[in-house]
Amino acid sequence: SRGLNPQLCIYAYGAYSNFRFLFPDVESIVMTIYQPRIGNVDSFEISAADLVEWAENYVKPRAIEAAGPEGVLMPGEHCRFCKAKAVCKARAEEALSLAQEQFTVIDGTYDTSQGEMPMYRFKSPSSLSQEEIEDVLPILNRIQDWISSVFTYVTNEAITNGRQWKGYKVVEGKANRKYISEKMVEEACRKAGYTDIYEQSLLPLTKLEKKLTKKEFKRILVDEGLVIKPRGKLTLTEEDDPREAVDPERLEEESRSSRTNPEDVFRPVTE
Repeated sequence: SRGLNPQLCIYAYGAYSNFRFLFPDVESIVMTIYQPRIGNVDSFEISAADLVEWAENYVKPRAIEAAGPEGVLMPGEHCRFCKAKAVCKARAEEALSLAQEQFTVIDGTYDTSQGEMPMYRFKSPSSLSQEEIEDVLPILNRIQDWISSVFTYVTNEAITNGRQWKGYKVVEGKANRKYISEKMVEEACRKAGYTDIYEQSLLPLTKLEKKLTKKEFKRILVDEGLVIKPRGKLTLTEEDDPREAVDPERLEEESRSSRTNPEDVFRPVTE
């Protein structure tokens, strides 16, 4: 067990409340998370009495407050699950405040109808110390997620509801031509005397494995070295990510391969 999981406990309380009349003698409840893709099975046990006490005295008052007009908006990591995250004023204020505090410096002022206001300029990342960058890294995802949710909201409003946003317009993206019916195209080409209209290609790896069966696929191709798994593209992620950190030697190798050799850029002109 990894401790109390609030979301899972709420599910358990809902199930217990609905079926308590069928199982009046239940003394403890076991909740289990099953994640087959990552091979994880995690269980948590709590007494029925403790679950009811927690739900009634901790969850219920907060749920009532959140649903009412006096609910306090509290931005945080949980915002990514909220349907109102794109229009939440508290979340917008937090993101703008974080960006202003961490990434900008005052660079003069400008006049407005409400008086003189400071003009902010974004800091260059190269001007920040490693300690400053490490302090802001956890904040970046919050700000980025807020920006993404706002753009998703305004785009959906414009396309779905016809809402107009100053300075923006809805346009068509690039589209590729396609046949309305391959069968009709085949018939039209044959009728016109064209028959060399097909090409043959190897099945994609997953489809071929399914066709051959995993055992045969391994025997014929994998064991013979005909199927490889390239190394994934390197990316920076948070420390609690379940994937193993890349070996420092790999990082050095990638660094060397990404450096540009001046001789490859500045070549003498030869006739």
